[in-house]
Amino acid sequence: MICRNHRHDSGISLLEFVLGIALLGLVLAGGSLFFYGQQKQRLDPVFQVRAVSLAQALSEQLFAVKYDEQNKPEQQSLCAANCTNVNQFGSDANESGLADFDDVDDFHDWCEPNDISGDQLATAMGLDADYYQGYGVSVCVTEGAVATYKVVEIKVSPPAGASIDFVLHRYNIR
Repeated sequence: MICRNHRHDSGISLLEFVLGIALLGLVLAGGSLFFYGQQKQRLDPVFQVRAVSLAQALSEQLFAVKYDEQNKPEQQSLCAANCTNVNQFGSDANESGLADFDDVDDFHDWCEPNDISGDQLATAMGLDADYYQGYGVSVCVTEGAVATYKVVEIKVSPPAGASIDFVLHRYNIR
């Protein structure tokens, strides 16, 4: 009778065990990165909707005021050659905030780098300021290609993500 030494493979070797743990670590790391990215994408639409609503409320304010300081709606007279010079855009001496802004170029006070915070603007417009914490708003007013309109560029920067730009053309109709 010949005695043979048979090795029975039962279980896994240390090398197989270490490779299995390393592979499992890679899979879990990849999965967690996937879900982390999903969480950020889930919040972006919320920030974007709030940015759009803030810009819309501000644009309604811009359309509610006069085109220029020289316009006299009660007399139905519009400025022509005597409109405010583009170098003088901004609020007048007695205007200190949104409640005092009475013409479009007053909003130029908030042009970069003098942005207004979203919660300050929301409070001034009667909105809930808690929704706009961390937002920044820039409003730049320039003269259009012809002097019959002003270009208003509104940039809303949410707390996360890229800023959203809006451009309004405000014509000299009142």
